[in-house]
Amino acid sequence: MGLFDLGRYSEIVMLLSARGCPHACTFCQWGGSNIPYRRHGLEYVASELKALARAGVRKIAFGDGTFNASTARLRGLRDVLAREGLAFTIYDADCRADIFDEEQALLLKELGVVDVGFGLESVNARTLGLIKKALDPRQVRRAVLAARPHIPSIHVSMIVGLPGETRQDIMATADFLGELPLDYVGVNALRLQEGTNLSALDPALTPPPLPPEECQDVIEQLRRRFKIMNPHEQHLQMRRDLALLVANPGPCPA
Repeated sequence: MGLFDLGRYSEIVMLLSARGCPHACTFCQWGGSNIPYRRHGLEYVASELKALARAGVRKIAFGDGTFNASTARLRGLRDVLAREGLAFTIYDADCRADIFDEEQALLLKELGVVDVGFGLESVNARTLGLIKKALDPRQVRRAVLAARPHIPSIHVSMIVGLPGETRQDIMATADFLGELPLDYVGVNALRLQEGTNLSALDPALTPPPLPPEECQDVIEQLRRRFKIMNPHEQHLQMRRDLALLVANPGPCPA
């Protein structure tokens, strides 16, 4: 404690309750092979939340790679907030669709979550295998439908520019998302980041992505089709800063 600088933040404060991710999608900085998944103890998380509450913060976003990695942990966090009399509005809770169910949706509601996101990336089975996203798109549909009655805002993300994906592949993903009851869609252009497993793949063995100019054309088309999430640049920079912290080899506070 003592490092928190309220002046860095605009309206929503972001913090981590865990570092890394228990999954290993090759495109993601949270799931790099050199980044262990480590969770802060709930009492430590409670101490941070109490400090934020004393500073007058009422809106937060958890930067965890997989906020719903454990149903038991969600129960524990709910109980900690209730015990301490803490109440926050929580935005941008990123969750894995394949482990999401109605119990988790209800727990998120009790925690004060008003915006939940799921990563789809693509409906192309070959692409999902290449990026090691062990997910069936039907699981995303089930997760969205489970969350819909309980969470006010739901978004699903997709990636444009994945290796080997054609314009037709990308639009198939867009068509799938267009059938879901979403509030907005995360359309992300692939950017290879150092430390991700995808950046370490041999380019000679990886199907080429769409040319940059065609990727941009597709993104513009998707922006016209969907309501696109457009977070403040400061919010994006905080997410980048937090992502860098996952490489810290020190233990998480208990």
